[in-house]
Amino acid sequence: MRVEVYGSYFPPQAQNSPSPIVDYQKISLVAGGAVACYLPLRGPIELGACSGVEVGSMHGQGFGVLNPGGSDVPWVAGVATARASWTIVGGFGIALGVGVGVPFVRTQFVLDDYSSSAGTVFQPSPVVFRALLGPELRF
Repeated sequence: MRVEVYGSYFPPQAQNSPSPIVDYQKISLVAGGAVACYLPLRGPIELGACSGVEVGSMHGQGFGVLNPGGSDVPWVAGVATARASWTIVGGFGIALGVGVGVPFVRTQFVLDDYSSSAGTVFQPSPVVFRALLGPELRF
């Protein structure tokens, strides 16, 4: 059993509006999480499964409307990941994994151009899929 913490940043991505009157909204996410991992294969190469919670902030910024405001909303999700890692030297290694997240709250981002309702531009999916590949540092 091992406990891991991590951080992630998903840069702004444009979400097209359902209305022909307005343009789009950009959505980004900054989050961190803590997971507990079960590792049946340990050594220089490790295989296992992790589950835990992720918290952060989603930011939405509207464009192409009279009042192009932005807003920040909390992001809280349960996460589960299948992972593998290879220790290269000391506490440094490479991690690879695939996983899912289930947001506890699915806030809608809405654009409103005052003359007609532009509608919901973005809402997180009930289940989000992720892949990871990157450096790992162990203490």
